[in-house]
Amino acid sequence: MTRGLLIGVVVLLTGIAQSADLRLFFSVDDPIGTGHPGLPAPNGTTGAINVVAAPGNPLLSPTELQTQTLALAFGLDTTHRFHVWATGTLGEFDPHVWDGIALTFAIEGPATVVGAGMLNVTSPPSSRRWQSNSDFDARNGNVNFQGVVTAGVQLPAANDGWSNGSEAVYLGYLDVAGNGGASELYIQPGTSGVTRRNGNQQEDNVYFGWDGPEPNDFPPYWLPDARIVPEPGGAALLGLGAALAFGRRGGAIIRR
Repeated sequence: MTRGLLIGVVVLLTGIAQSADLRLFFSVDDPIGTGHPGLPAPNGTTGAINVVAAPGNPLLSPTELQTQTLALAFGLDTTHRFHVWATGTLGEFDPHVWDGIALTFAIEGPATVVGAGMLNVTSPPSSRRWQSNSDFDARNGNVNFQGVVTAGVQLPAANDGWSNGSEAVYLGYLDVAGNGGASELYIQPGTSGVTRRNGNQQEDNVYFGWDGPEPNDFPPYWLPDARIVPEPGGAALLGLGAALAFGRRGGAIIRR
């Protein structure tokens, strides 16, 4: 092999190795297992859920890593808790650090966010996930995690007890009131976008829910990442939910 050709191959392989994928998705599974510290209440001013690292004590895995669709049941007039997670592409391990994650949680329909808490591992200092200048208050539908000089989101997950110990990292939750009508929930990039340490926004792909891939700088995001649907209808509704789940990639069905 000539020297020029060898250099070209090395450059090509380096370019491939530098790209990475991040997937952000909702789950309705309670992530706290037996013996794991519970989630403290969010700080009333900042919205941050400040926790201490719990090495060797992982969270429960969200079922969406396997099923890619939410199948739990809710009525329209109750409050639903949607947990927010980050993973690599379809659960693949990606040895990368995501040090900036700005998100907007959009709702189409009468549902509203009535409470929220975004998680930050704050102790010990070596495990601190996000900087104190991050915006954790998702009650207005926006968050901006900054981890430029802290741990950020690591994939494979760091052993801080606030991931499933491998490919899924817990970010926090939204409490959403149904308000009596069908609604669709979307995870979208915030103003600052999503960045990876030593990464390239033009090369990396960020997936929202289970649709995609969507390049990091390429809106809009067509498919809902969760749905709240009417309660009446019984078996007919279940059939509709199944059809929607398999007919529209990325649309997570929330039903009762």
